[in-house]
Amino acid sequence: MRLKRLLLSCMLTTILVQLCSAGLVKKVIRHRRETLHPQPNENVSLPHPDQPVVFNHVYNINVPSTSLCSVDLESPGTTDLNPKSAPSDMHTEHTVDGENQIVFTHRINIPKQACACDNHLPDLKDLLNRLEMLEAEVSSLREQCTSGAGCCGAQVTGKITTKPYCNGRGNYSMETCSCICEPGWKGPNCTDPECPGDCQDQGRCVDGRCECFDGFAGDDCGIELCLVDCGDNGECIDGSCICEEGFIGEDCSRTNCLNNCLGRGRCVEDECTCDEPWTGPDCSELICPNDCFDRGRCNNGTCECDEGFTGEDCGELMCPGNCNNRGMCVNGQCVCHAGYTGEDCSKLTCPNDCHQRGHCFNGRCICDPGFEGEDCGILSCPDNCNDRGQCVNGECICDAGYQGEDCSELSCPNNCLERGQCVNGKCVCEEGFAGEDCSIKTCPNDCFGQGECVDGKCVCHAGFTGEDCGELTCPNNCHSRGQCVKGQCVCHRGFTGEDCSQKTCPNNCLDRGYCVDGKCMCFEGYTGADCSVLTCPGNCNDQGHCLNGVCICDMGYIGDDCSQVSPPKDLTVVEVSPETVDLSWVNEMLVTEYLITYVPTAVGGLELDMRVPGGRNTATIMELEPGVEYLISVFAVLNNKMSLPVSARVATHLPEPEGLKFKSVRETSVEVEWDPLDIPFDGWNLIFRNTKEENGEILNALSPPETTFEQSGLGPGQEYEVKLQVVKNHTRGPPARQNVVTMIDAPSQVDVREVKDTSALVTWWQPVAQVDGMSISYGPTFDRTDSNTADLSVFDTQYHLNNLHPDTEYEVSLMAKRGEMTSVPVTETFLTDLDAPTDLHSVEQTDQSITLEWRNSRAKVINYRVKYGPLSGGEHGELTFPTGPQDTTQAKITGLRPGTEYGMGVTAIKDERESLPATVNAVTDIDAPKDLEASEATESTLILIWRRPLAKIELYRLVFVSADGRREELEVPGGVSDFTLTGLSPGMLYTITLTAERGQKKSGPATISASTGLGSPKGIRFSDVTDTSATVHWAVPRTRVESYRVTYVPIHGGSPVTLMVDGAVSQTVLPNLTPGVTYQVTVTAIKGLKESEPGSDTVTTALDKPRGLSAVNITDTEALLHWQPSIATVDGYVITYISPVMERVSGNVVEFEMTSLIPATHYTVKVYAVRDSAKSAATTTEFTTDVDAPQNLAAGNIQTESAMLSWTAPRAEITGYLLTYESADKTLREVVLSPTATSYSMSQLSASTEYTVLLQAIAGPKRSRIISTLFTTIGVLYRHPKDCAQALLNGDTTSGLYTIYLRGDESQPLQVYCDMTTDGGGWIVFVRRQSGKVEFFRNWRNYTAGFGDMNDEFWLGLSNLHKITTTGQYELRVDLRDKGEAAYAHYDKFSVSEPRGRFKVHVGGYSGTAGDSMTYHHGRPFSTYDHDNDIAVTNCALSYKGAFWYKNCHRVNIMGRYGDNSHSKGVNWFHWKGHEHSIEFAEMKIRPSNFRNFEGRRKRS
Repeated sequence: MRLKRLLLSCMLTTILVQLCSAGLVKKVIRHRRETLHPQPNENVSLPHPDQPVVFNHVYNINVPSTSLCSVDLESPGTTDLNPKSAPSDMHTEHTVDGENQIVFTHRINIPKQACACDNHLPDLKDLLNRLEMLEAEVSSLREQCTSGAGCCGAQVTGKITTKPYCNGRGNYSMETCSCICEPGWKGPNCTDPECPGDCQDQGRCVDGRCECFDGFAGDDCGIELCLVDCGDNGECIDGSCICEEGFIGEDCSRTNCLNNCLGRGRCVEDECTCDEPWTGPDCSELICPNDCFDRGRCNNGTCECDEGFTGEDCGELMCPGNCNNRGMCVNGQCVCHAGYTGEDCSKLTCPNDCHQRGHCFNGRCICDPGFEGEDCGILSCPDNCNDRGQCVNGECICDAGYQGEDCSELSCPNNCLERGQCVNGKCVCEEGFAGEDCSIKTCPNDCFGQGECVDGKCVCHAGFTGEDCGELTCPNNCHSRGQCVKGQCVCHRGFTGEDCSQKTCPNNCLDRGYCVDGKCMCFEGYTGADCSVLTCPGNCNDQGHCLNGVCICDMGYIGDDCSQVSPPKDLTVVEVSPETVDLSWVNEMLVTEYLITYVPTAVGGLELDMRVPGGRNTATIMELEPGVEYLISVFAVLNNKMSLPVSARVATHLPEPEGLKFKSVRETSVEVEWDPLDIPFDGWNLIFRNTKEENGEILNALSPPETTFEQSGLGPGQEYEVKLQVVKNHTRGPPARQNVVTMIDAPSQVDVREVKDTSALVTWWQPVAQVDGMSISYGPTFDRTDSNTADLSVFDTQYHLNNLHPDTEYEVSLMAKRGEMTSVPVTETFLTDLDAPTDLHSVEQTDQSITLEWRNSRAKVINYRVKYGPLSGGEHGELTFPTGPQDTTQAKITGLRPGTEYGMGVTAIKDERESLPATVNAVTDIDAPKDLEASEATESTLILIWRRPLAKIELYRLVFVSADGRREELEVPGGVSDFTLTGLSPGMLYTITLTAERGQKKSGPATISASTGLGSPKGIRFSDVTDTSATVHWAVPRTRVESYRVTYVPIHGGSPVTLMVDGAVSQTVLPNLTPGVTYQVTVTAIKGLKESEPGSDTVTTALDKPRGLSAVNITDTEALLHWQPSIATVDGYVITYISPVMERVSGNVVEFEMTSLIPATHYTVKVYAVRDSAKSAATTTEFTTDVDAPQNLAAGNIQTESAMLSWTAPRAEITGYLLTYESADKTLREVVLSPTATSYSMSQLSASTEYTVLLQAIAGPKRSRIISTLFTTIGVLYRHPKDCAQALLNGDTTSGLYTIYLRGDESQPLQVYCDMTTDGGGWIVFVRRQSGKVEFFRNWRNYTAGFGDMNDEFWLGLSNLHKITTTGQYELRVDLRDKGEAAYAHYDKFSVSEPRGRFKVHVGGYSGTAGDSMTYHHGRPFSTYDHDNDIAVTNCALSYKGAFWYKNCHRVNIMGRYGDNSHSKGVNWFHWKGHEHSIEFAEMKIRPSNFRNFEGRRKRS
């Protein structure tokens, strides 16, 4: 078929070219897929709209422009002709092949006006003949296609780069020889748009757009329109008006809410949806904020929240444990205060979360190794610097004498000045040198330790001599008084001492002294030339003589050395008076005189003395102070020397007080008075003693200058002895004495009690003193003449006062007597009570009140108080009434309980006082029944209800009279409050009277009028029940009615709907019901103003089906179903799509995930709702799963120009593959492959090129998702060289700037300078000094990142060096040039450690010509002037104007000041040019240590 089409296309093209060249005919061929019915003017009816293929051949013939005829050939049937309009002939023919569903349509449009052009266009007939020939060819092709022979005569061939068929909107099928278009397109070449969803069979497709039938709308006619206008209060959904809240009816125009919601809400489904804060049927009630969010109970506008919630509207979540008062509660979550964490802030946090350098335990950081501090924010040092330095930012600043990363290495002073080796911090000096730093030249045998080595020569200590101080000398050469033998003097006779300088003594002073210049200096107790004689102490002080070392004392002296005078003994105090003391003593020896001293023992006393001749042994000390203690001492005196004293303490006596007398005497106190004393003393002791009691003393310590005192607390009528003494220094003087008797006391605790209006009782306690009797007197306080007096015995303690006046103040007085002695009288006053009213009685009563009357009290009162209460118990009352104008007063008490006996009490009141009550009992009348009404009426009965009277009753009397005059009377038990009247006439009006009775008492009547009712409808049933309507039926009552009221409401809540039905019918339709809802339906008969009892039953509407079912997110094995839920409440939805597969989901779910589907398969899905045993109708949708993608796409056997692709075929039945691959330079190639292919050989590829391969499966119009893979053809050894060595191995041999990739990672490019010539090349130059143009005296940040010009002077950066050297083992080369000289140093190992280790350098394995200066810096961290990490005392970088891996300080200073020849400050390499020459050119570079091995392998390969 495809070959025939191509042949037809060629023929038509040839004719077109010829016709166009003649300017006569323009031809347009359109291919499209027809799905609509043919137009009426076509001469054939198509067999079926689903016939897919139509060939339309339209021939538009134009006459030449010079002719009067012209035509618009694009639209021949509708376009006007110029210069005037004329219709055209149009011939249409259809040829139909029903078996192959192919339609050939031929239309030839020739304007009629062209028919007049025969004379002007002689070739027109030829043209028509050629058209007929063309038609014959088409007919021949049609016969071939319909004969069963294939349309496609040969396989499709062509280049890969040709544009795909079907206009890019479909796939060409080799089986059907036609395009299979993508959704939304149709036609033979997929050029014509297609209507969405085929207009859902609810419209016609015209020019790609749906023209919907009546009742439908939308782009795909999928929207069902409503039959009525829903207005502004509803929305049309699926052909029905979905009303807004508050509106009902078919067109959403009706509402039915109570009081129009009072303007406080909206009407929704005949119920008010109230605005905040209102609720209730008409929004008249207050609600709680946000209805407490259903998290609590609303109580009078206040939310009482459930557990776990709080806030005014229970909208706030409570937090666990109220956050333990350690945080704030926000939306139910604790926002903890600083220092706490956890769900309830119960856990302690650590400062700064330990900086992620440790873990937090109970609020304290447990730091990881390498960190310390409260928050692990301090870098710790290895082994805490071994306590030999300070840790600063993780680096050890070692103390003097230590070095190393952890200060574990001992350092040597001045590096031993290169005169020895440093071992464990101590210099092991070379021979000839010594000292802490080997700075001292040594001497022979180290001077044997017997001298000081000065500049290599021994300066011997005293006592030594010789070149090495090995010989001993003698002190002072023995002063020539002896011989020197091995450094010791052997002295001549008469001399001794270390140097023979001392003379010797006789007998060596017998060891009782020492020899000085040949004389004995004897020890104490010895004397003589050789210390052989004993001596006495002090030579007996010349007061005795010495005998064998013992003193024999002269008369009057004593002691070992006769230095003491003989003291007196046995000092005795003979007599003491207030001012004198007599003394006596004993002394066996005769002395010159006695010295007597006396001084008060108190601090500050003046010492006095007196002398007595040596022959006396008594003395009297005069003029002493009374009552003072003296220290008295007696000394013996001999030759103006005093002996030791003999002493005694003596106190002088005190005087007796004078003038003691009594100033006043009372019942319990006495005031005493006496004369003052003119001597110093401490105070007085005043003592009272009851003469009749043995232990009755009262002691008072008084201070001067007091001379009076009142003693209280004495017993009345008692005799006391009074003593007064002087006290000084805790000593009492002789007392002065007097006796006194206290007065008798009056009766005590006098009290007037039991005071009434005319009497009172006086009570008292008897006096303490013994008395003979008592006297009482009393009378009104305002009238002293009206008084009474009575004598009482000593035993009386109370007395009754009678015949008193009410409301009068009285005074009563009591006094005790004993002989002629009387006590002070005791007085009390009291007020008599008010007298009670009299003759109290009831004068009137009703069912709720009682009126009382009484005679007024004698006392003048203003008001009376009435208290009352039921005798049977209950609440009491109290009222106040003013005094009546005459002798009597009346009071009416209201609000009483009917039929109740009350107790009444009346008291007179004045100010706060109240009299005794007068009492009486009274009974209220019975009250009538209340609120009588007919609560329920039927055709023959009336149910009466009433509230019972408050009074207790025995029965009710019920009288009812009909409107026609019939009267009946009944007795009803008193215990009921309702009664049913039976046997009444239907619809009759009755007058009903009810009274209460108890004994002879009757209440007033309660009267109402009531009518009997109508009969209620019966036999409620339902028919024609659907999801939105039902028909209700009922039986007609016997009584004829005017109408029926039918009301239906959902039983689980909702607004009732009411229908009024004519009384002649017995059924009606209930519209606008909600699916799946049970309704309570009531029917009430109405006649006039009367209504019957309602008949009621329930009906449940059918379930509605889910709507809007669609499948989305369709993949090869999955699809997601969506639907709109049923309006009815359902238990679940059942989904069926493959028999017998049936899935069920919850009624709350509106989607279902379909899994494990078969790719490229058409599915029909049905969904219906279920509840209990009921189910709804099903809704259906269809979809086709996608094609699954091929799997495991991989590239293998990759060469420089070819690769082999392989994959796993998908499960779906496919028609082919589309393979696309693109190189890095965006060259794109596309290949269509057979459906059976699972591999493809790629050729003509570029070397070292990355390719992206995309593969997609095709199944008719569907395509799978695209899978991809990447591969790179073989080329260079290293696509992303990580150093200059790999760049060199890639073939780059010129020194210069290159881009390398750290760790070979494409995302980490780094530009470096590569030395490709020196020693085989492949070097990364990381520092160069050659011009001094770049300043190298920089900070840590600059040296970490790098700086400078790589074509001149630069530094690559510590961070880059670390990253490069951590990928493998590198070697270091240093090239040095200066004034025509050149040298180099090579190290087998070189690396830079991590930033945490401050970029320590590790170097070793030296060889070369420049000398090994770099090894000195091995293991040292890098230092800059702002990061001093060296071990020197000074800052090396600051001192030498550079930066390097300084130690103490450097042997290499490549980054020093260029051209500066100052010591150690220039560009130095110590072992080549020393520290005082700045090298002109220096370059340091690195490459992999195994580079030569790689290079050898590369050369061999």
